[in-house]
Amino acid sequence: MRILNFASANCRNCYKCLRTCPIKAIRFNENQAQIDENLCIACGQCFVVCPQNARHIKSDIEIVKEAIDKGQEVIGSLAPSFAGFFTEPNTFIQQLMGLGFSSVEETAIGAEYITKAYANYIEENNPNYVVTSCCPTINLLVERHYPESIEYMLPFVSPMIAHGKAIKKEKKEAMTVFIGPCISKKCEALNQYNAGMIDAVLTLEEVVGWIEDSDQYLGDNYEKKVLGYNGEDNGRSYPIVGGIANGLRDCLINKGYDILSITGLSNSKSVFEELKNKSLSKVFIEISACNESCIGGPAIPKNSVGLFNRKQKLKRYITNKNKGNEPLYFLTDNELKRTFESQKKEKEKISESTLNKILKKLGKYQLIDELNCGACGYNTCREKALAVFEGVSQIDMCMPYMRNKAESLSNVIFLNSPNAIFIVDEQLNIIDLNPSAKNMFEIKSEKYISQPIKNLINQIEWENIFRLKSDIINKRIQFNHNNLVGILNILYLHKENILLTIITNITQEEKRKKELSEMRENTLNIAQNVINKQMRVAQEIASLLGETTAETKVALTKLKEVVKGEEGGL
Repeated sequence: MRILNFASANCRNCYKCLRTCPIKAIRFNENQAQIDENLCIACGQCFVVCPQNARHIKSDIEIVKEAIDKGQEVIGSLAPSFAGFFTEPNTFIQQLMGLGFSSVEETAIGAEYITKAYANYIEENNPNYVVTSCCPTINLLVERHYPESIEYMLPFVSPMIAHGKAIKKEKKEAMTVFIGPCISKKCEALNQYNAGMIDAVLTLEEVVGWIEDSDQYLGDNYEKKVLGYNGEDNGRSYPIVGGIANGLRDCLINKGYDILSITGLSNSKSVFEELKNKSLSKVFIEISACNESCIGGPAIPKNSVGLFNRKQKLKRYITNKNKGNEPLYFLTDNELKRTFESQKKEKEKISESTLNKILKKLGKYQLIDELNCGACGYNTCREKALAVFEGVSQIDMCMPYMRNKAESLSNVIFLNSPNAIFIVDEQLNIIDLNPSAKNMFEIKSEKYISQPIKNLINQIEWENIFRLKSDIINKRIQFNHNNLVGILNILYLHKENILLTIITNITQEEKRKKELSEMRENTLNIAQNVINKQMRVAQEIASLLGETTAETKVALTKLKEVVKGEEGGL
């Protein structure tokens, strides 16, 4: 099931998500960002930086609402980091109760169990390297990218799962809902080994939105509905850097451990590289994917206070002596055990020749061409080429390549166009002109650069074009130069505030038209002369034929009369 992905309608191919992703688990298909679930560690950083808000996160709000509407017992497991986000933590708890939660408990209860399990494991096994397993993003990072460090992971579930187990042990039919600033908890809850322990995961961002939509108005009695069960200081300290180690300090000192508190994925990757090389001495590593641990989580309410303000608020909450009820749950270390398994996908190896072919397609013909600018999201051009080979990136995601390609194509068009092209600034001076313009107007040098366009073309009211910001399309112009005739197009480019002037030379066409016109006129004249001559001949022939006919008629009439006279004499 896809927990995290990007909305296709919003993605604008800025590659900011890829640049931010620490393990490059984002592929692009038809210019759409997609999360590779085999690589993703669910840190949520890509969603935090997305400028288009193109994120899609699976929400469990509807199933929680449905359970509440059906009257099912719904128990909230509230991450202790919540106190850093609210001025009045108890008010937030009251609001959760107002939404319909049966009770709300601190996930710190589960953290207490984990602290004891860690201590017992270290006492019994005394390993050289120990890495905490509370952060689900770190757990995925190890399983999918640093499986050689699995042997150093403390083999126990997270406080969230521990608390879910405890609740389910006492109330099997209850719905358990984790609430916190973490996105990766959604993935952790669905892990096959954790199935059924946490039924739903809501981020603080989701819950605050739910509260706002419900139009809750709090009375003065919120103190009546405080946490059902609270954690102790050790469990509440888990979201603060060093909080886990503080609960184990005596054990760690006795065993001779150095203590490292690591936050942030860049630092996390570095420490796993050092563990791989075994360059560290005996060490206990408390590690969290988020900057400053859980209070730096990605799914926080909008307009939250600053990171270190949150830290101060949480510290005050931890030291609050109003602790409420003690939990009645009990879990053994064995019930908290878990295993880690390698999920690393072996990549197809690429030959140096294939890599170089891809680099050449990217316009990287020699080492100096490899800018390693990182604009595409990859740290080096070679990483980028490898990503292209693996099918997770595309050639056109290289910004310098696309820019050079665009500039090259533009230059080819500009330099080789048969049309004259002038670029004119707002002072009506020529910024640039192409070779066809020089040939058309017989310009032998660059002297016209920065000169007024009117010196060449004065048939146009240039000032009006800039004033009206209008275009001239397909205007026939008779230029002064060499009887030049052209079709003039002037385009006003708003963004650049310049005029793009294009002239198509139609002088030869006009000349041919004139010649054809003259030929047509001559042909008509010749034809008319022939017709006139023919008419005269016809008229003369007709005249002669008319006279002969008349004479013949007279002669025949006389002959007829003679014949008749002779007949009468007989």
